[in-house]
Amino acid sequence: ASLPRSDSIHERGSRVALWVSAIEILAHPPNANANLGTVLNLLDELTWNDARLRARRYVVRYGNNPPRRRLVGKLYRELYQARNDFLHGNDVSITRLFPFEDVALPALPRTAAFIYKAALLAFVAGVRDRRRRRAHAAQELQDLWEAGGFEECLLKAGGIEP
Repeated sequence: ASLPRSDSIHERGSRVALWVSAIEILAHPPNANANLGTVLNLLDELTWNDARLRARRYVVRYGNNPPRRRLVGKLYRELYQARNDFLHGNDVSITRLFPFEDVALPALPRTAAFIYKAALLAFVAGVRDRRRRRAHAAQELQDLWEAGGFEECLLKAGGIEP
């Protein structure tokens, strides 16, 4: 697990932080702050075609009652924790940049794009449901989702063979 010579571990950590901020923007409630819980709730609203992505197999500790979450929620938690470690000055190693600290999996900065896409689709679907407008745009995104091998990418990021 090595980084390209042009990237330091801290540059990668900065990218992780930017992805978390972008995802939090999508989950930001109107009159409250975005946090881990609001993002996890947004990601829970998404409908998955693959049963392995629908399964709630992962414990993601947040608050008093840690519910089981889907893979996308667990991957986001990994991204969120990595961001905290980098920005709060915690000791970090190269393994912190990988889901489950497994260097055989795709690095978190690469995985973040798929998590963002999931949050974006959940956000658009929520806007559609609340306002009953822009149904065509939401359907186009859903069609792109299904055509792009997106679910397979998330499965691979979680170490699950598609």
